[in-house]
Amino acid sequence: MIIRLDASRAEAAAALIRESFKTVADDFGLTEANCPKHTAFVTTSERLLTQIGWGWSLYGYFTGGAMIGYASLSDSGGGAFEVHNLCVSPARRHSGIGSSLLERCVCEARALGGRRVELSIIDENAALKEWYVKKGFAPLEAKRFDHLPFTVRYMAMDL
Repeated sequence: MIIRLDASRAEAAAALIRESFKTVADDFGLTEANCPKHTAFVTTSERLLTQIGWGWSLYGYFTGGAMIGYASLSDSGGGAFEVHNLCVSPARRHSGIGSSLLERCVCEARALGGRRVELSIIDENAALKEWYVKKGFAPLEAKRFDHLPFTVRYMAMDL
């Protein structure tokens, strides 16, 4: 079951995000030393509360009372929405939870009059890039940033 999260679930969501993105950090050799602003290292309940204050929609996927998936959606303006931090507990991956969360975000963007959904990923994560392409996202530009040890790939889906 997917529910929209409120402040009372911020700490649980932050813990899930850190746990989930830690495997990504490990896979790509990201550490607090070489990538201190990576999601695995900086996500806190305070950060999520700030995002709620900005009007972001935060979603948790629950089973048996436990949050095992997460995604958030923000309005970028001009009919564009952005999906952030889509993740699933490492023990529960490859079971359709990520697809359900992504679908919820896309449906919400559409319901709010969105014309496009955007996101960004680590470009070197070929499997994730392929997954998003299968979900209808097109790869856009790839960009290197001096402060990141990987390339950022932007992707979008027109609604």
